[in-house]
Order: sequence, then structure tokens, then C-alpha cells
Amino acid sequence: MKKRLTILTCFMALYSFVFGQNNWGELDNSDDFNMSAMIVIAIDGTEQSSNNFEIGAFIEGKLRGYQNEYQMLENRCIYYTQINGDGEVDYNKQVTFKLYDTNANVEYEYCDFTCEFIPNKEIGNISFENNQLIVNPKVINFFSFKPVAKIGENYFPTLEEAINSAGTDGIGTEITMLCDTEGSGIVINKDVTIDFGGFTYTFTSPAVGSTGTQTLGFQILKDNTVTLQNGTLNVAETAGDDFAMLIQNYADLTITDMKLDGDHLDRNNYSYVLSVNCGNVVIDGSTSILANEVEGENHFAFDSYDYSAGGYTELPVVTVNTTGKITGAVEVSATLNLEAVGTGSQMDVRITGNGQLYNEVAVKGSMTKKVAGTTEGWGTISSPVGTVEINAVEGLLTANSHDFYRYNEETMMWENVKDNHSDFGSLEAGRGYLYANTANTNVVFKGTFNANENVQVSLGYHNNVLAGFHFVGNPFTHNITETHFSATDATKLATGFYAVTPQGALESRTSGTIAPMESVMIKTTGETVLNINKKVSAKRSESENNGQIRINVANSQYSDVAYVSFNEGIGLDKINHRNAEIPMVYIPVEGVNYAIAMMNQEVTEIPVSFEAKSMGQYTIGVEAQDCEYAMMTLVDRFTGVETNLLIEDYTFMATSNDNAERFIIKLAMSNSNDGDNENFAFINNGMMYIYNIEGQGVVNVYDVTGRPVAEYNVETSANISTADFAAGVYIIRMSDENGVKVQKIVVE
Repeated sequence: MKKRLTILTCFMALYSFVFGQNNWGELDNSDDFNMSAMIVIAIDGTEQSSNNFEIGAFIEGKLRGYQNEYQMLENRCIYYTQINGDGEVDYNKQVTFKLYDTNANVEYEYCDFTCEFIPNKEIGNISFENNQLIVNPKVINFFSFKPVAKIGENYFPTLEEAINSAGTDGIGTEITMLCDTEGSGIVINKDVTIDFGGFTYTFTSPAVGSTGTQTLGFQILKDNTVTLQNGTLNVAETAGDDFAMLIQNYADLTITDMKLDGDHLDRNNYSYVLSVNCGNVVIDGSTSILANEVEGENHFAFDSYDYSAGGYTELPVVTVNTTGKITGAVEVSATLNLEAVGTGSQMDVRITGNGQLYNEVAVKGSMTKKVAGTTEGWGTISSPVGTVEINAVEGLLTANSHDFYRYNEETMMWENVKDNHSDFGSLEAGRGYLYANTANTNVVFKGTFNANENVQVSLGYHNNVLAGFHFVGNPFTHNITETHFSATDATKLATGFYAVTPQGALESRTSGTIAPMESVMIKTTGETVLNINKKVSAKRSESENNGQIRINVANSQYSDVAYVSFNEGIGLDKINHRNAEIPMVYIPVEGVNYAIAMMNQEVTEIPVSFEAKSMGQYTIGVEAQDCEYAMMTLVDRFTGVETNLLIEDYTFMATSNDNAERFIIKLAMSNSNDGDNENFAFINNGMMYIYNIEGQGVVNVYDVTGRPVAEYNVETSANISTADFAAGVYIIRMSDENGVKVQKIVVE
């Protein structure tokens, strides 16, 4: 044999090497290359010192090294083993180890170490440093059980034991599976990452879950962060009747490069491979989710479920961005971001329960909508499958119980398909349509849904009162915003858009989500081609935000909103609601009425117009968003009442005959006071600020019954803590050299 002349030479002389018969048969030592191994034996983490052990090294099942004697060095039992092999044939082949206890007649076939055969390589060694013998053997830990999973250097016989041990007593939280295995359902109530290492975990009975509903594989509980990656989950065929869900999730969950196989899920003829009731879930990498394909039964790939009825106020968000395959139904009553899925997927996405537009949406080759059956059940539709003939959309035109409109920009009219317009025979990709029905109705689109391609819509421009307004729709199966819109030329898009409410209002919005199949009204400054982009338009998303003011007016039934934006852009003109009973609030600027008015940050007065469609009581309120004012005073020109809207909303009576130009909002960045009738006090962050005091003054605080609460001597200005005041309404009376002023404030 060829051997290296190292410091091990003298150590090897201490051994009588054993060749021939042993627990594993004849030693194959005919080859002329070898490795050397200095080994310390451990069993289940405890080092051994008995001479009852035989250790064997194997290449492709052949015994290539053997030792049953040890030498004591530094109080450790060290086994020196030569591992023989052919330098060309065996090079880089895997070397495995086994242990045999001759006293107990027990073989240990699982350990924590393997290596590649490399001639003359040393595993473990001894050396001299500063005339001191340094012993550095390789500790090989053999197991009395088959290790299924490990966390660092800790090994476990089941995945459940590894999960339950994670994060305790200094043990880490990253679990690695070591082999294919099976086991019962598991509750996960901690932060863990499980790397399945390419292996499969098969669920067998019993399942887990809440009392009376023990039908789950993994039950992942709330307020945890969990990652599942690189493997397969399934259910044993013999246990299929006991499992309804492969995974039930309430946590923040990432699933990467996994195969979730629900083929054997069959509890009472329904199942969910992945059920999401809470948390942010990302389905990523090449993950595949495969539902049971038995026809006539209810089997879902996954859901994103609004479980607010169960006390979970945070709705889940499921983001799908996988090159893998998803087959089966997908049920969504919360949020789904369907960014990309692999080719060959057969998805049936059913969006349910948003209470506004529809209760179901599907994608498969087909999409489904269920429209709310109320007298105010206005909603919108856009095609997710490109341009499609109206007659090919199942359930859309149901007798005379429906109303289905398109918007004609040239004539400014909503055209009903019932009026037999000769060119109204299809739904165009990217166009929006208005829809209502007197009964719950399934509307089914069939075809290949838009997933990755941008959609272009040609928009005209006609010189009329509503020039540039167009009704466009989200053509994708994921949420978009106005930042996904861009024009192909120098044409500008107005700030914000109009969304349709179930009451028939066209509600202006400066931002917000446009859901799959939802339509909105936008405005352009000229004829153009509109790009509805799958990804955000960078130009529209990078502008500086200088804030805005939101103005809301409401009665007991309806509300309307207008905005003043201090950003660059083009204002959005005010247009009439579909429901003529809804009041209107807007901002008149240079003869144009705006739902979203663009103004300079230096403005000190905002004219606010209001039209009541019926006599009654109304309330107006404001919200400053991303901007700050010391005062926002609403002046009612009709009654003369002035109200600081930073303190309270203003309630008033109005009729349909009132002058629309009724209100002004005065803005002040400081606490200056130009008149005796102006407000002189305001509350912010638990402090009452008194300003513009002439000379020595006295402030008296009274409750609403007139009883004195406090008195303060003040000068020039004063800051008074409200910490000792109970929540409620107070009257502030200030007397100074200019006289007496009275103001009402609210302490919250």
C-alpha cells in the first residue's frame, strides 16, 4: 500500500489492524490507495469508551475500512481506520460509516458524517505545537434512531420534535430535513424556516386543528414568521379522508420552491391545499400547488379568506409569483396579488364577499362575477381575457333584469346595450363598463387571462364639457393603481380617478387600489394611447408629495368628497354622479369645478362649493394628509358661522335651491389672528394654545353647563396642558385689553 509519511506513522504502529471477518463480512482491501481517519465514536451525542464497538467505512455498499480497537489519547478513545479505494474508480465517491455494538448486538446505520473518497486525505489528525501533542480527531455521532431533521448540530427523529425544539435552549430556528418521512399533523407556533432539502413529508393520521375540526396537516398560528422551502408536502392515500387542508395558515408565510400536493385530500369531498385566514403569504420560486382533481367536488388550490367574523381584523394578503403550476379553484374574499404563475396552470380564481361589486371572480380560462342583488348594486366590469364578444360572456345579459353600460366620450352619454347600438357587441380589453342586476348573477368570461402583457387602449378627445373623460378597466388579475397608467405621447393624465360606488356615486380618489376587473373614470388632456402597465410607471411614482386636503360632505344616506392637492399635476374636473340623489362637493377654480384641484402651497383660502340634492342636514369635515396647518377655518357664507375644522366638523341645513358657492376654508400655517371674531385657541397633542393676547389677560374655562373649570392669568400667549380636563366640550372666555372673546373647544 502507498501511505503518506506523516506524524501519524508512529501513531499507526500502536494498532494491530483487523482485516477479514467482522459484522459486515469480508473487507475489500485490494485497492492500492487509501485515506486515513482518526475517529471518536459518539452515540446520540455522548462519546463512547467501550471496546465493544466495530466501526466500518463503506463505498457503494462495500466495506473499505474497519476497526474494533481504540487508543487512549488525552482521555479520548480514538479509532484509527484506513479506507481503501481505487484512485480512479472511487475518486469523489461517497464514503459512509456504520457502527456495531458487539455486546448488545445492535447496529447503528445512521450518523452525522459522510465524506468523499480522496486518496491520501486525512480525516482528523494529530500534530505538535510548541512541543505539545495536539489531537484533533473527527467525532462521528451515530444515532439510536433514524434522524429525520436537524437544527445545527441537533438531530431529531421526527419533524414535529424538531419544530417543537426550535428556538429553545439556544437551539436555532432553521430546520433541515434529512430524508423522506411521514408523520401526523403538526401545529407550528413559532418563527421557523423549514428547508425540506428536496425531500417529501407525507402527512398520516391523526390530523391537527381546533377542537372538532382536526383536519389539518400544518396548522401555522398567528404572530409567527414561517418559511417552507425546497421540498414536497402531501397526504398518504390511506389518510385522505381525515385531512381537509394540507396547510391552514394564520402567520406571515413564505413558500418557495415547494410542491404542495393535495391529490389525496378528500375530507367529505372538499379540501384546501393552502387555506389563508390571516397574515402575508408569498408563493414564490417554482412552487406548485395542486388541488384534488375529482370532478363534482369542492377542492381548492388555496384561498385568501376574510376571517373577520372569527375575530381576525387584519385581512390576509396572498401574493402569487411562481414559475410553478397551480391547478384547481382559488377562493378570495380578502386580498390576492396574482403576479405570475407557471404555464399549464388551470386556475379558477373566485373573488368573494367584498360587498360592493361582486362576490365571485374566476380565472381559468374562465372568470366569474356575482353582482350584488340590491337596488343600488352598481358595479363595474372589465374583461380579464382580452376583447371578448358580449354574447360569449355567460350570464351577462340575463333577460331584462340587468343594466349594462359603456361610456361614450364623444356624446358624454352612458349607452345601454339594451338600446341596440349597432357597434356595441363586445367588451374591449382595457375598457370599463358599468353594470347592475336585480338578482345575484354569475358572469363568466372564458379565454386566456391577461397575465404578463401590458394593455393599450386608444382614447379619443372631443371638445365638449367632459372632454378627455374615459372609462377604463383593470385588465389583470392583480391589483393596480393609477401609477400603472401612462400615455404614449406628450398627452397628460389628470391626477387621480373616479371609482364607482355601489350607491352609484362617482367618487374621486387621488390614489388607491383598482381591483381585478374593476373600472374607473380617468381624464386625459388630448387624444392618446393609454398604456395600462403590468408594472408601475416610474415617471408617475417618483414625484414629490407635498400633501393634500380631503373634504368630505355627508348626510344620513350618501357622501361625496373633493380634494385640494399641493402637488404638480392636472386637476380632475367634477362630473355628475350616476345616482342623482347624491350631494356634490367640489372646488371652483377660474371657472372650472374640480373634484381634485391643484393649488399652490402658499394658498390661504379655498373656495368650496356644495350642492344638496335634497333638503336635510349635512356634515362637512376635512382631513389634512401629509401637510400641517395651525388653523383650518370653515366660513359658512349663508349663516356667518365660522368653525375650526381641526377641532370639530360642521353640521348645517341645506336645500337643493341654496347657492352652491356657500363655503370658504381659510388656512393658516401660524397662530396669527387678524380679527376679534377669529378663533384664538386650539388644541394639539394635549396642549391648549392661546395666542394674540393684548397685555395682561385672563382665560376662564367653563363646561357646557356654564360651571367654571379653571382660570389662568396670561400674557401675549399661553400653553395650557389639557391633561386634567375630562374629554368633552368646553367654552373658553378670554378677556384682555381689546375686550372679551369666547370660543368653543373639544378635548378628546
